[in-house]
Formats: sequence, C-alpha cells, structure tokens
Amino acid sequence: MAKMTGRWSAAPAIAGIVALAALGLAACDGSSASAAGSVSARETILPKVEAAYGQISADEASFRQAVSRCTGDNTYKCVIKLELVLNLQYVEFSHALEAIRMPSGAPAAAASRLVASTDQTVQDFKLIVTATSMKQYVRLVDGTGVLAQANQIVTGYGALIKALRRM
Repeated sequence: MAKMTGRWSAAPAIAGIVALAALGLAACDGSSASAAGSVSARETILPKVEAAYGQISADEASFRQAVSRCTGDNTYKCVIKLELVLNLQYVEFSHALEAIRMPSGAPAAAASRLVASTDQTVQDFKLIVTATSMKQYVRLVDGTGVLAQANQIVTGYGALIKALRRM
C-alpha cells in the first residue's frame, strides 16, 4: 500500500481491480460458433454480460476517483462510505448476472463461478467496512483477500466471455 500524507491509502490497492479488469478483457478470445442457435444465443447473451461488466468497471473507476479525494484525519471513514456504495454496485452486478439465462455447460459453469467470486467480494467488503481506523482497515483489506477475490472476478469474467464466444 502507498502512503498519502502520512496515512495509508486504499486507493492503490483498489485501483488494481480496475487495471486487472482491463487485462481480463484482453485475455478473451474471439472464437466463433458454427450453429445458428449458438450464434443467436451468443448475440443476445454476450451483450448483456458485457453491459453488466462494463457497468461494474465504470463503478470501480468512479470509486477510484472518489477515493483519491479522501484526505485528512477521516480518510478511512470517507473510503468506507465509498466502499458501501461500491459494495451495493457489486450486489447489482451479481444480480444482473443471475438474471441472464445462461446456456448449459461451460457458460453456465463460468457464470456460476463469476457470481460466486462477486458474492465473496461483497462479503469481504461487508467485513472491511466495519473498520474503525485506517490501520484496522488496511489489516482487514489484507486479511480478507479481497484484492485476490477481485482478481477472480476479472478471471471469471474472461472465462465467461470465452465460454460464450465458443458456443
């Protein structure tokens, strides 16, 4: 974690989530399906998944920008307020994915793993926002593994996109 005016800042840690999201998008391949039904399903499902992920990515970028403005003695309180909002946005992302009827097989399995990773991130954030000091906040971020879990969201999204493109 980086130091900011003598206080720990969570912004660099959370910023990694968004940077990894961009890497996850680059990992997606462009396989094409041959069956007309698969193409139709892919054409209807893929945009919904991409839109949900695009929204959470935008939410994370907004969070990152807002966190950079958290300064002073109450930095951690500012960050926690922002994380409460981001946590709700992760819940919305999870619900959006669950609302998409996935084809059976690899796409359904990948979507299930992505929802599970997102739900675990939500649980981690619920614990992190109980911090009463910046020191405790940093300890909770490190202890929950929320950053590794957020990386699983990126990986899970990439796997889902690959599975959908291979239909």
